[in-house]
Amino acid sequence: MRALAPIIAGIILTGCAKDLASKFPGSWERMVAAKTAAAYRLRSGEFISGSVPLTAEQVLEVKSLLQDPKTYEPDRLKGCIPNPGVLIRFEGEGEKDADLELCFECNVFIMHPREAGLGMGQVQNFDAARPQFTRLVKALFPKDKIIQGLSEDWPRVPRKSRS
Repeated sequence: MRALAPIIAGIILTGCAKDLASKFPGSWERMVAAKTAAAYRLRSGEFISGSVPLTAEQVLEVKSLLQDPKTYEPDRLKGCIPNPGVLIRFEGEGEKDADLELCFECNVFIMHPREAGLGMGQVQNFDAARPQFTRLVKALFPKDKIIQGLSEDWPRVPRKSRS
């Protein structure tokens, strides 16, 4: 099965790629082409951890989630300001990296070419894929109390009482 994974990934990732590539100019092709990826913890737009390499299976899982149209809710606007806590960097040839920032406070991600900088890309909802993204980041950061405290359900972060 492992030998078939790259072939299956290629088939999955080319199906709707033209539609999705137009949503993420400059980064979609880089993400699809990347063979490796690493995750980082973020806080308030700053890196707070070193890199954690994703396994080949984890890279394929993220790519499959990003390719699945059910992951997206394009017509649903959220009244939040994203505060990503995890960045997944798809490592391309040379300087051709693509960054995927995950915000678990509002279930959105931001994808952009690395050189664009944090927060400078297309924002998309990932409500439907929250359970999968949550399990992935929990596996990547097993000792991080904040990450381990994430819920797979919506809402993710309990609201503070206003009384």
